[in-house]
Amino acid sequence: MKMDIESEFENNNDNEENKTDKMYKNAVAEKEDLSEPIHIPVKSNKEMFYDLMNTETATITNDWRKMNKSTKLSKLFQFAEQYKITNSLSEEEHSILVQFLKDSVDKKKLVSTKDIIFDKNSQKVLGIPGIVYIKSKKHFTFRTNNDKRVSTLKSLGPKKNVTKENI
Repeated sequence: MKMDIESEFENNNDNEENKTDKMYKNAVAEKEDLSEPIHIPVKSNKEMFYDLMNTETATITNDWRKMNKSTKLSKLFQFAEQYKITNSLSEEEHSILVQFLKDSVDKKKLVSTKDIIFDKNSQKVLGIPGIVYIKSKKHFTFRTNNDKRVSTLKSLGPKKNVTKENI
């Protein structure tokens, strides 16, 4: 009984080896023309340069609205450094500005392109219109442009004076 199992096992191993040999021989027989070199298309330096430039311009043309939050914050931190130098802010005021910009992004106050002046080519924040520092409160805020807003009192009718008579 043991002999039968061992002989079957050896026969199976021989069959498997024969199958792999046949598969290898068939694969080699199909590819008899191995003497010809394989042609791999190679791009010239000029073509690679144009491909690289196209991918770079695609990444550079990101609009402020399409950037993710972390990218916006990094651009705003660079702006805060520049703002600190141009307006001679102290370290305390600079940290308040950075915190204010973080909160503004969290509250989605700096979402649209009207809220911020952003240069697509240099990928830098050039300015934030209406940002004001109130020294007495040590607080930054946005000043809204009220020139275009019309008062609601102007659209109301004239005021009526009604006197009460004593009865």
